[in-house]
Amino acid sequence: GPNVAESDPSADGLITAFAIGAPGTTPPWPQARKNALHLGADPSGGNPLPPWQCYQSTNPPAHPNPASSKGYWLLGVDGSVYALGGAPFYGSLPGLGIHTLTASIASSASGHGYLVLGRDGGVFAFGDAGFHGSMGGARLNAPIIGMAATPSGNGYWLLGRDGGVFSFGDAQFYGSMGGIPLNADVISLLPTPSGHGYWLLAADGGVFSFGDAHFYGSTGGMRLNAPVISMAAHAGGGYWLLAKDGGVFSFGASFQGSVPGSGSCDTPTGMQIRPTLTGEGYFVAAADGEVFPFGDAQGKGDVYPKGIFDYVVDMALNR
Repeated sequence: GPNVAESDPSADGLITAFAIGAPGTTPPWPQARKNALHLGADPSGGNPLPPWQCYQSTNPPAHPNPASSKGYWLLGVDGSVYALGGAPFYGSLPGLGIHTLTASIASSASGHGYLVLGRDGGVFAFGDAGFHGSMGGARLNAPIIGMAATPSGNGYWLLGRDGGVFSFGDAQFYGSMGGIPLNADVISLLPTPSGHGYWLLAADGGVFSFGDAHFYGSTGGMRLNAPVISMAAHAGGGYWLLAKDGGVFSFGASFQGSVPGSGSCDTPTGMQIRPTLTGEGYFVAAADGEVFPFGDAQGKGDVYPKGIFDYVVDMALNR
């Protein structure tokens, strides 16, 4: 059959090719995959590009390592927990008959359990994860939006949207941004590898260091295509910031790639970035449940929550 090619004026240099089969015949690739056949330059690794890819990747070469993770958990906004790879399932809020919106999930130190944070400040422990208190029922100046466990697993910090920090168990308080006027809401708390400090991240990419946390830089004051939504620390120093469009900004740590740099035709909304167990890569979890591996990260699978009001809000690696 004839071949048809069209150009996309919104994408410089992109040519979409369609092969039209003869009447009564099965359409050739790519119609069977419901995706246009996209052609890329030679450095892309050959033509045509894979069905999901519209542009050649600009990311550094990946080097997947099985030791990069033992699996991971994805947390749905309704409290559902999706266990992938070697991560065991220990329960979920819907399984307990609890119906509340959730914000965060954190692995226990052993990897045999996890904590789930509700948006009301309640903390729910599963497996061998220990419960050390919560802000559920407390009157707060701002809602609780995040949680991070200490390296020992015997405590955790809860984060308020105003930058307030609440410590439980062996988690020490090193300071907060509560009561301090900021250009953007605080959205994440990230402990240092030692647990003797933490960083607070604001939506404009501003980074605030407490305890033994070192400041390596930020995107505060920069004009960004999308707000910053997550942060991950490198064990050897430095950190990565993740923007909502999947862009990754590296400070004191090696850049391993980003979602836009993968050349994907459909870039999902990024939600969380998590370092691999080796520290030589990271995972980016999207709201639709897709997980993107970079560096030595080896993907353990994706999950696609059912329903328009069910989406992934957090990710935790099985330790």
